[in-house]
Amino acid sequence: MDEPERHICITWQMKNLQRITGIAWVDVDRKEIGIGEFLDTKQYTNLETAILQSVSGDPTILMQHGEDYEAQKVKQVLVRCGLTGRELKSALMKTKETYEELCHLVGGDKCASAISEQKMGLYALQLLLSKFTVSVPLNSDTLFSLIQINTGTHLQLDASATYALGIFDAGADGPKTMTIFGLLNQCSTKMGERKLRQWLKQPSADLEEIESRHDIVEIFVRNTQMRQAVQQQYLHFFSDVEKIALRFSRGKGTLEDTVHLYQSVQLIPGLCEAMRVLVDAMAPPIPVLIESSSSDPSSGRTSLSVASALASAPLRDEKWALSELACHFIDPLLTVNEHFKLFLGLVESVIDLKKVDSDNMYLVKAEFDPSLLAIAQKRDETLEKIKRLHQQAVRELLGEEIDEQKSTGRAKKGGKGGRNASSPWERVKLEQNPQQGFYLKMSKNDEKMIRGRGKTYTWLETHKDGVRFTFSGLRAASTLYTELTKKYEEKQRELELRTLDIVASYTTAMEDLGTILSTLDVLCAFGQISCTAPTPFVRPIMEEKGTLRRAEVEKKRRQQMLLDKKDATAEGKADDEDEVNYDEIRERDGSSDGWIGGVIEIRGMRHPCLEVQEGVNFIPNDCYLVSGAWDERSKAAQSQPETASTTNPVTPSKDNIVPSYLLVTGPNMGGKSTYIRSVGIVVLLAQIGCFVPCTFCRLSVRDRILARVGSGDFLFGGFSTFMAEMLETASILSSATEDSLVIIDELGRGTSTYDGLGLAWSISETIAKTIGSPTLFATHFHELTALSKELPSVGNCHASVLQSEGVLTFLFKIEDGPCERSFGIHVAEMAGFPPHVIELAEKKLAEFESESRDFSVTAPEPSISNSPLSLLSPASSSSSTPLPTSFSAVTPSTSATTKSNIESVIDALASVDTNSLTTEQALELVSTLA
Repeated sequence: MDEPERHICITWQMKNLQRITGIAWVDVDRKEIGIGEFLDTKQYTNLETAILQSVSGDPTILMQHGEDYEAQKVKQVLVRCGLTGRELKSALMKTKETYEELCHLVGGDKCASAISEQKMGLYALQLLLSKFTVSVPLNSDTLFSLIQINTGTHLQLDASATYALGIFDAGADGPKTMTIFGLLNQCSTKMGERKLRQWLKQPSADLEEIESRHDIVEIFVRNTQMRQAVQQQYLHFFSDVEKIALRFSRGKGTLEDTVHLYQSVQLIPGLCEAMRVLVDAMAPPIPVLIESSSSDPSSGRTSLSVASALASAPLRDEKWALSELACHFIDPLLTVNEHFKLFLGLVESVIDLKKVDSDNMYLVKAEFDPSLLAIAQKRDETLEKIKRLHQQAVRELLGEEIDEQKSTGRAKKGGKGGRNASSPWERVKLEQNPQQGFYLKMSKNDEKMIRGRGKTYTWLETHKDGVRFTFSGLRAASTLYTELTKKYEEKQRELELRTLDIVASYTTAMEDLGTILSTLDVLCAFGQISCTAPTPFVRPIMEEKGTLRRAEVEKKRRQQMLLDKKDATAEGKADDEDEVNYDEIRERDGSSDGWIGGVIEIRGMRHPCLEVQEGVNFIPNDCYLVSGAWDERSKAAQSQPETASTTNPVTPSKDNIVPSYLLVTGPNMGGKSTYIRSVGIVVLLAQIGCFVPCTFCRLSVRDRILARVGSGDFLFGGFSTFMAEMLETASILSSATEDSLVIIDELGRGTSTYDGLGLAWSISETIAKTIGSPTLFATHFHELTALSKELPSVGNCHASVLQSEGVLTFLFKIEDGPCERSFGIHVAEMAGFPPHVIELAEKKLAEFESESRDFSVTAPEPSISNSPLSLLSPASSSSSTPLPTSFSAVTPSTSATTKSNIESVIDALASVDTNSLTTEQALELVSTLA
């Protein structure tokens, strides 16, 4: 196999009611060791993310032995990831010894002391090293590289999110372009394809790295000539340098690999020169739609934070582009090319490149070694002698025919063999095979020519295609040629191994070259897809995480307070006087309601995989969300000083609050799922460094995307569809943060209506009120839309439809406000349901809606004559007390009336000694109160 062999082991432990998980992996081919340890949730979401980011090739994951409940949950994680767990025997934890062995493998100076405290990570490495032999050769300078596994450096994607966004899987019948990977894979090399897969599994969460990738993509978007030259004239002709390096690291490199590497290295100077020269073909900077980037979508104004970011952006001209290309590609490529200078000379002096071009043979030059040259010359002489012996035999056997042909000047007409052959030389052929060496062959009809010459010619064997024979001179020359060939091949192999050993010393340079080329290839592909999409992609404006922005603003505020206090003290003012301009800070760094948090602002958003489908005219939509739990946002609003109250009221109104939780209602097939997934895809594309399918985009970096989309059971895990749904939702609740993005599509469908509604309500309220993750929730529970009245940070929108004369037309446009109905019967009719089924469904729907209207939302005021005890009677309550149709079912007037009736009954009962009442007296009292 040409794929790197990475062995992974996982461990876990419950300590003080906390789950501590460890992971370690060893990549012998790349000389890398990874180790990590972290606190985990009940659903082991961090472990799941670490496994998905680390797995490569082998789907089998080693794990500690366990049969308890925690072990079962870890196995469920592997099932969700499509992996297989293989348990290892338990062993006594030897943290100190494993740490010392790790230091020996990576070098003591590279082995941070903090790793010695990662007991579960070291335990995973201990189990791994007990299974596989990993060592460093004596007197070897090649040590392993140590990689500390930290899921916080990447956007975390679990298996549910990967499936929901369609990153690698479009379903059983989906075309390749319906996956994000298939769409983006415009790479020219296999190295680029692998790098793209890695980036999709591990999107960056580092703002500087993301913007650096966006810079390069912008250069390729603005410079079509350079992009096409790099892709078509250079990258297309590079060999898979990473696989060549992998084969040499395993000791399996060949001269063919060496020649392919040589040909690739020769392309480096031209590639660098093309980027340097063609940079002058830059198009003007891409315009930013400032009018679409306001903090308030309805205001048409640009927020100061966006305006200042655009104003402070560097001048993106040819000089800037050349500087970026030189920093990331040109200078590193030229440095690698310097490392390969001796390699180029080695190949040219050792390998016979003419043989490569003419015969596609990869051999060491005979001139490279005198002894090899002598053997080659003697072998060539022997071969010439064999050819002369062949001619001699033909003349002896067919001399008369040859003389006749010379005298007449014409060849006898006929076939290729036997008496009908067109030439005597074709009647007696010289052939060779490994068993018999060189021999002569003629047709069966000509066999009689050698029967009477037994002393001169020796018959070997007869086949359907002719008779094989030889003679003493030919046999001796053939034997000598075989011996010389064997010596030549042995010497060739000796020189080849020496050459390959030298080439193997360039493995590090090969890996560096592969890394640079793969990155360049992917970013070129991003530029290509951004330009060739039906509607071009745009560069997103990226901002730091909301929590980090808030911490930075708070730091600035405190620094300003200290400075103001020092100035106040110097001027004789009171020490506790605060002159901080909160309005200015919040207007510069916050949103319209004064809250400083992460933002997701997307205008004209499209689904990139759907818009490329033939015959699809995609309807773009907008999305505007901020991060932050409502509890924290309301506290922040209430804590604003009086100086800010004019622009930021203590209790912000619903109109100037950007939602963090968006409920999406509407009919089936109306575009709800496409809408919420499009938001996740835009975030994903932005954080891998690609431009995004919209007209304007402003995003804060997300730490994870969590999804609950689709329905399906875990048959082998013993989970029902509803249980699988609840497990995914529990994972969201336990691992989501303010900086996450949550996508939920149809929650609570696998149980009763009221159970599902209650769960959906409580989950929504928890996320909006206490977690604060930007969330999109597509649902048919229209009662949930009332949540926006209780939590101002909850917004409503719907997929619009047009209904005319019983015909339902989907507009696929997301508009403000909730949807009144789901139009499920109309969709069933479109699906081809029998008419009588549709009629019955409409009839039952009308009955249910009629009953719902009869049970009014506000309970009727009971009359004075009604007995309060009747409220406790099941029979009477079902007929006189309406059931609430929402969570705010009882109005204040109803509550006040009921309270008045109850108080009158209590006053009447208070004047009676109920302990002394007989049965007859108690019945009489009840009758009186009624």
